[in-house]
Amino acid sequence: MNIRTKFLVVMLSLVLITGMAAILIGRTVSTSIIEEQVSINLETTAQSRANHIGTVLGAYNHETGTLSVGTSFRNIVDKRRNRTHCIGIANLRINNTIQAHEDISGIRILDKNGTVVASGHMDTESDDNTSEIFRIEDGEILATDLRTSVFTGDDVVSVVMPILVDGEFSGVIIVDFDARKIFEIATDRTGLGKTGEIYILNEYGYIITPSRVINDTIPTPDVNPEHFVAAGNHEPEAALYRNYRGVDVLGAHAHIPAMNWCLVAEIEEAEAFAPVTRLTTTVFSVLAGLLFIGAVICVIVSGTIAKPIVKLQHGTEEIMRGNLDYKVGTRTGDEVGELSRVFDTMTANLKESGRELEAYSRGLEDKVEERTARLDELLAESEQQRVAISNMLADVTEAKDDLALAGAKLRQKSEEQKALLSTIPAFVYFKDRDGNYVAANEAFAGMVGVLVDEIAGKTDYDFFPDEQAASYKAHDREVMESGEPIYDIEELTTRADGKPRWTSTSKTPFVDSNNVVIGMVGMMLDITKHKKAEDQIKASLAEKVVLLREIHHRVKNNLQVVSSLLNMQARAAKNKDSIDVLTESKNRINAMALIHAQLYESDDLSEINLNDFVNKLLVQLLQSYPVPDTQITKVVSIADYPVPISLAVPVGLIVNELLSNALKHAFVGRKEGKIEVNLTASEEGRINLTVSDNGVGLPAGFNIDKTGTLGLRLIKILTEDQLDGTLKVISKNGTTFNIKFDIDD
Repeated sequence: MNIRTKFLVVMLSLVLITGMAAILIGRTVSTSIIEEQVSINLETTAQSRANHIGTVLGAYNHETGTLSVGTSFRNIVDKRRNRTHCIGIANLRINNTIQAHEDISGIRILDKNGTVVASGHMDTESDDNTSEIFRIEDGEILATDLRTSVFTGDDVVSVVMPILVDGEFSGVIIVDFDARKIFEIATDRTGLGKTGEIYILNEYGYIITPSRVINDTIPTPDVNPEHFVAAGNHEPEAALYRNYRGVDVLGAHAHIPAMNWCLVAEIEEAEAFAPVTRLTTTVFSVLAGLLFIGAVICVIVSGTIAKPIVKLQHGTEEIMRGNLDYKVGTRTGDEVGELSRVFDTMTANLKESGRELEAYSRGLEDKVEERTARLDELLAESEQQRVAISNMLADVTEAKDDLALAGAKLRQKSEEQKALLSTIPAFVYFKDRDGNYVAANEAFAGMVGVLVDEIAGKTDYDFFPDEQAASYKAHDREVMESGEPIYDIEELTTRADGKPRWTSTSKTPFVDSNNVVIGMVGMMLDITKHKKAEDQIKASLAEKVVLLREIHHRVKNNLQVVSSLLNMQARAAKNKDSIDVLTESKNRINAMALIHAQLYESDDLSEINLNDFVNKLLVQLLQSYPVPDTQITKVVSIADYPVPISLAVPVGLIVNELLSNALKHAFVGRKEGKIEVNLTASEEGRINLTVSDNGVGLPAGFNIDKTGTLGLRLIKILTEDQLDGTLKVISKNGTTFNIKFDIDD
C-alpha cells in the first residue's frame, strides 16, 4: 500500500470513528433527555387527570351524604312513620333532586331488609346486589364500579350511603351519577400527541372508559402486570412497556384511591422518540457529507505530499547506481523538500570525498617511510627507559627499608592509642561502614562481657537484644549516610550481666583521604544516676504543682467567700451608694477569683488564657449590671498569647473596671449597644489591649489624670505602676481605652 492510499485510509477512518462516536453519544444523551421530558409530561398528565376524577368522586360522595341525612328519606325508612304518606314526599324529593342535578340519573331508597321503598324510576326492582349494599352497616361507603344502569341504559357510578334514624342503621340511599363527566376527563388526550391515549383500569385490570382503538379491553397476557392496579403498583414513575394492544409505549399511571382505579396515560415509543430518530438521520447525513469532503481533501493533500517523496525515491535510486551528478532537490519548504536538498549536499560531499581519497592514497607511501623512521627513534628511546627503570628498582629497595621502619613506628603509635582508650571511663568503640565492630576500649569490652581482642568482626546482634541492636544499627546508618554526627542519644542498654542501664551515646563518622565515610566512632556514657536524679526532681516538681494548684483553689474559694459576704452585705444595705461600692468590690474580687479558678483548671500554673477569662467575666458582669432594655453585642478578639500570673491579676482588674463602667453608663436610654475587647501581642512581647463601646461617651472636659472615681483611678494606677504601661482614652463614637505594656521574659 503506497503512502497516498495509507494517508487516505487513516484520515477517513479518523473522520468515521469520530463521527460514529459523536452520533452514539448524541443519541444516548438526547434519548435520555427526551425520555425524561416525555416521562414528566405523562406523569403530570396522569396525576392531574386522576386528581380531577378524585375530586368529582369526592363531590359525588358529599352530595350523597347530604341526601342521606334528609328528613324525607329518613322518615320513609323509619318504621314509626306512616310509610304511605312518606313515600309520596320521598319520591317528590327524588324527582326534584334529579331535575336540579344534571349529573344524577337516578335515586333509590332501600330499607334495612333491601326492599326498594322509593325510586326515581317507575320500575322499583333493584339491580344491585343486596349483600353488597348491606356491607355498609359498619359505616363504610360503598361506591360501585362503573356499570350500565338497567333503568336508563346509561353508564353510571352508583354511590351508596347508610340512612341512620336516631343513630341506628335503618336503610340505604343509592344515587346513580352519570359517568360522562368522568369519561370526558379520562379521554381528554390534550398534550399527548397523535398516538397518546388515556384510559382507566378497574381493580381487575379491565378498561372501563372508551378506548381510542377498542372498548372494554382486557390487557393482553404480554403486558407487564406491574403497571396495573391489580398488581398494587401505585408509584407514578413512567416506564417503557407493551400495552394492551401489544404496542411498545412509554406510559405513566396514577392511582384513584376512591374507586381503587388506575388511570393510565401513554404514548407510543416511536412517537415519543421521533426527535431522536430525526436527529440521528440528520447526523448520519452530515457524517456522509463530511466523509465525501474529507475524501476529496485527502486525495488532494496526499498527492501534494506523495509527489516530492516519489521524486526523492527516484533520485535515490539514481545515486545508488553511481550517478552522483543527479539532482533530487525540490523547491518545497517542508521537511521533504529539506531532505531532498540534503541529498544533493550529500552527493556533492561524496564526490569531494572521492577526490580527497584519491589524493590521500598517492601520499600514503611517503607517510609509511616517515612512520618507519619514527619507529626506529622510538626503539632507541625504549632502551633508554629500560636503563631508567633499573635505576628506579634500586630506589624502591631503599624505600622498602624506610617503609618497614615507618610500620614499626605506626604499630607503636597504635599501642599508645589503645592504652589511651583504656584509660577513658566512657564506652568507646569503632565500626566499619557495614556496622561491624573494628575495635573498642576495655570499658566497652567489660560492658558486653568479652575480651578486647574478641570484639573485631562482631555486630550489635552479638552483644545486645534484637530490639536494641536494631535501634543501634538505625542510628549507625543515619550517621554513615548523612555524614553528620549524632549527639546525646538517651536509651536503655542491657549489659552482659542482664542489668539495664541508661546511657547517652554520641556517634561521629570518620572519612578517608577522599572525604568518603568509611566508618564511625561511638562513645557511650552511663547516665543511670543522672536519670534517677531527674526522676526524683520530676516527682518533686509534680508535688509542688499539686500544692500550687491547691493554693490557687483555696485562694479562689476564699475570694468567692468574700464575694458572697459582700453580696449579702449589698443586699442588706439600704443606701444606693453603699450598694454600688459593695457591688464594685464584689466584682473586683470575682475577677481575681476567676483568674485563680482558671489557673486551678489550667495545665500551666504560671500563665493564663485571657480569651476564656474575658468571656466568663462578661457573663458575670452582665448578671451584676443587667441592661434589660438594651441588646448588648459582645466582640472579644484575644490573641493566643500567654500572660504570666504576675500580670494576670492587674490586667484582669483593669478589664473588669472598663467592662463594668461600660455596662453601667454607656448605654443609658439606648435599645442596643456594642462592647469590644481586643488584645494583640508582638513577637517582642508588646501587648496592646483595647476596650471600647459605642455608647454615650465620656462627659465633655474629661481628664483621666484628674478623675475622682475610684474605678478610673484604679485603672490608671494598675496600668502605670504595676504594668509599667501607657493609658490612652478616646471619646469618639463612644469610649475607647487603649493600654500598652511589655511582658518581660
